[in-house]
Amino acid sequence: MSYSREVAYEVSFLHIKSLKVEILKRDKKFELLENKYLKLDQNHRRLSQKQSVIKFKSSCCFYILEDFGQNGEKLFKFGRSKNINDRLTTYRKNRPETLVRFIAYLSEDDMIFMESALNRKWRLGSKLKYPNHEILEHIDLEVMKRDVHGMLDYLSIEFNLESDDNLNTYNREVRRGSFTKV
Repeated sequence: MSYSREVAYEVSFLHIKSLKVEILKRDKKFELLENKYLKLDQNHRRLSQKQSVIKFKSSCCFYILEDFGQNGEKLFKFGRSKNINDRLTTYRKNRPETLVRFIAYLSEDDMIFMESALNRKWRLGSKLKYPNHEILEHIDLEVMKRDVHGMLDYLSIEFNLESDDNLNTYNREVRRGSFTKV
C-alpha cells in the first residue's frame, strides 16, 4: 500500500471513529430527552385523570378535621376560617390524608366566639393534645358534633351546615389519593 493510501485510510478511520463518538453523544442526549419526555407525559396523564377538587362555600365557618398522629391515634383538628377552601389547600400540601368531618357556616363574630368557647370547653376536659393548639385526642367525633350543636343551639347562633354528601365526596377523593402531591 502506498503512503498516500495509508494516510487516506487512517484519516478515514479517524473520521469514522469521530463520527461514532458523535453518534454516541447524540444517542445519549436523545435518551435523556426521551426520559424527560416520558416523565412529563406521565405527569400530564396523572394530572389529566385527577378529579377536580370539590369546593366548599367560601364563607366564615367553624370546622372539624380528622387526621392521625405518629402512633396511628385518631386526632381531630378544629378551628375557624374565612375561606375553608384556602385552609384545606394548605392541609392537602402538608397532610393530604386529612378528612373533613364537619363544617358550620356562621358569621365572623360567631365563628371567632365558637372557636374560643369550644377551645375552653375541651381544654377544661383535658382533651387538647397540646395546650396552645386546637388538636384533640381521646374524643369521639359524635361527641364533638354534639358539643358544637349544643353550643350553637344554646346561644341561638344562626348557622348552615355543609351537606354530608359534599363532605363524603371530598373525603372519598382524599382516600383515593386524588389530592396527593405530583
